[in-house]
Amino acid sequence: MWAIKLQITDPVINKKKYYTTAALKDELTKQLSSTLEANSNSENNDENTVYKYHKYAQKLLYEINLLKPTPVFEISLADLSQELIQELQMLHEEILNEVVIDAISRIYESVNFDYVHTAEIRGKIRWVFVK
Repeated sequence: MWAIKLQITDPVINKKKYYTTAALKDELTKQLSSTLEANSNSENNDENTVYKYHKYAQKLLYEINLLKPTPVFEISLADLSQELIQELQMLHEEILNEVVIDAISRIYESVNFDYVHTAEIRGKIRWVFVK
């Protein structure tokens, strides 16, 4: 497993922090997992909020083994902090892929842990950042 240290400046305390790939995986997972989306039902004027990527993972998880080509997990850059985007941009392509796949895998696991592992979903994850 690769571990790298990324150096950034925290504007609040003006001290340098170091991020490992594990910390970046955790932060990406946290930001995706906490992104809320408003849903409205026009029939009864009902509005509720849902966790955007959890709902998205519920939809895509079982399609991965059924649809060809494999569905792509889309991550909106607007849902990520500027600091995280900058850190991800600094990563080598292979490490970025590992970080993003791990974060998506964790979200899929929150939907159905056993299925993710028995159906070997992790190796089939495709993703893209969208604006």
